[in-house]
Amino acid sequence: MSELLARRFSKEKIFAFHDMIQREERKEKVDQLRHQKWSGAQLVDKEGQLITRSTTTSAMSKDCTEGQFNKA
Repeated sequence: MSELLARRFSKEKIFAFHDMIQREERKEKVDQLRHQKWSGAQLVDKEGQLITRSTTTSAMSKDCTEGQFNKA
């Protein structure tokens, strides 16, 4: 599998990874696929909201990578 991914990655770049790995992980509901959950972005947002008294943050905004991934 890793050799196949490497071959496709050399031509298709991240699209090969998405096609071969992430789509399968999504089908299997792999929790780590949502990297913001594991990186602590939600915790940082809550801390920022406490400090600024704001409800809008950049880490978990609609344009963050998590939001973009959910559109896929």
